Amino acid sequence: MIEKFAAVLRAQFREQDIIGRIGGDEFAVFIPAPDIAWVKNRAQRLLKALHYTHMALGNSWDVSASIGVALTAREAQDFESLYQKADSALYMSKKNGRNNYTLKP
Repeated sequence: MIEKFAAVLRAQFREQDIIGRIGGDEFAVFIPAPDIAWVKNRAQRLLKALHYTHMALGNSWDVSASIGVALTAREAQDFESLYQKADSALYMSKKNGRNNYTLKP
């Protein structure tokens, strides 16, 4: 299931975008974003793409994503600060019902 999820995720981004698995079922994506409206649109499209039914060995599972988004100026923050912001946003999404995103500017 993780491999399928990763493939769907990868298909949503460009070759030069940075995508990595943090651990378990958590992934991180680093991309340049022109503005907040673009980010919100991208998050909605990503939620839609990652909401599907996974079938294997005669069983099926409903798959969805919770997304935490952190924005920063290119030189404004280090990785750890940015990751903490995104992780906090992710847990807000999970707390608010899953299959949604939270944006932390």
